[in-house]
Amino acid sequence: MPFGKQVTNNIGGIPSVSQRNSDALSNFTILHPRESPTVGSRMGDLITEDDYGDFWSSRAEFVFATLLYCLNIGNLWRFPTQALKYGEGAFVYVYLILSLVFGIPLLFFEVAIGQYTNKGLMKVFHIVPLVEGVSLSMVFYCNTIIHLYDMIGVFNFIYFFSFVRTNAPLSSRTNYGEMCFYENRTNSLENLHFLNEVVMLYLHAFEQMIISLGLGMGPLINFGSYTTFRTPIHIDAVTVNICTMLASFLMTLIVFGAVGVHSNEQGYSDAVLEGQEYYVHVLLSKLFGRMAYGYTNVNIFLFYGAFFLAGFFASVKYGELMIQFIYSKWDINPKHSSKIVLAFCLCQFVLGCGMMSYHGIILLYWSAHNIFSVFSVMTLVALEVSALSFIYRMRNFCEDVEFMIGYRPSRWYKIVWYSSPFLCIIAIVAAGLEYYEIGVDWYGGFCLFSYLLVVVLPIVINGIYTCYQHIKKGVSIAESHLISH
Repeated sequence: MPFGKQVTNNIGGIPSVSQRNSDALSNFTILHPRESPTVGSRMGDLITEDDYGDFWSSRAEFVFATLLYCLNIGNLWRFPTQALKYGEGAFVYVYLILSLVFGIPLLFFEVAIGQYTNKGLMKVFHIVPLVEGVSLSMVFYCNTIIHLYDMIGVFNFIYFFSFVRTNAPLSSRTNYGEMCFYENRTNSLENLHFLNEVVMLYLHAFEQMIISLGLGMGPLINFGSYTTFRTPIHIDAVTVNICTMLASFLMTLIVFGAVGVHSNEQGYSDAVLEGQEYYVHVLLSKLFGRMAYGYTNVNIFLFYGAFFLAGFFASVKYGELMIQFIYSKWDINPKHSSKIVLAFCLCQFVLGCGMMSYHGIILLYWSAHNIFSVFSVMTLVALEVSALSFIYRMRNFCEDVEFMIGYRPSRWYKIVWYSSPFLCIIAIVAAGLEYYEIGVDWYGGFCLFSYLLVVVLPIVINGIYTCYQHIKKGVSIAESHLISH
């Protein structure tokens, strides 16, 4: 696979000053960097030899932690629902293709910026002060959406302890439609007449690929900051991406099989099941119930236990972002941080239990599937990739990566990084037109307001404040011109 040109480098821990100064790749090093061509910030001003923090105990730990994060609720639960809504098998094939073409470079991108700066999410965008608000938006977004995903965790928790029973909850229901709390309004391929269905299929698959890998949320940047400077993350990005694809594909096969069995028994089309948010639990319980008694209990115990742990692991990583923000904002000594994060996540889980109501489920529909998640993640990915590609400059970033791991990103990677912000903008516009066509009720309006408040507002305020500070300090005309662009 053409990752780029390999350069002979010592693979090991943190490079010494002599190694950096004698490196033949560039006249610039991490301690004597080039100046950013736009904002005038120096990477080396942010990084010193004493600044390297904790690292993974091994490369395998990094790979498994990243893989566990990617196999979260947005992947195992959201992916099958999206596949049922937007093309079924065709959606899966398009998703697999986009994961290979776009997923690998974008996953590598997020981990690489964390690995190079070794600063974590809260300080990584200091290299581009104009978009430092992206870090804050990521923290707020993750700790908003996790309350809704905790609702799924509540169901996982209940079904996990149902293994001691003969049948799982609701597995004996015959009319699945009675278990739905709201009207199915999500089949946009029938309602959306003015957009090509094939284009929408690709856009929804692109959205799901971004959400499945957990891009634009922050934990991947933190994972990268814990890796040693010479870790070949370009190989690890491929490994994690392929494993995530296989897990999504396997989960979809299981769910599609359960849907087929259930619809055949009830004598109605699979389309009746579209848009039902909790079919993963109900339908799979019916599938497990067809097994022998002992196998039913074992499968319920293993499946929903793993489902719950996957969601809780993501919740812990989202909670870490908020704790890191508090520590960095008020310069608090991070003592007993693990216990604080765990307590914080348990409080979030309790709040998720409190949202188990009619209104909470509708908010889950609008937030986890549609307006809030799609708009937020697409915005954050577009901004972070644009900041490094167009402001810090692609050439500089590629030189940093080449110096760091000995591989210069290939043309394929560069094309993906240049095009991804525009594809994200197209996805946002298409989603907006889609919801304008089908109509947005009070719940959708609330989610749209939350998106503006949680994601857009911190970025705008930080951008205005940064420009004001530059003007107040009296930057040069050239710098002012570059900042404005």
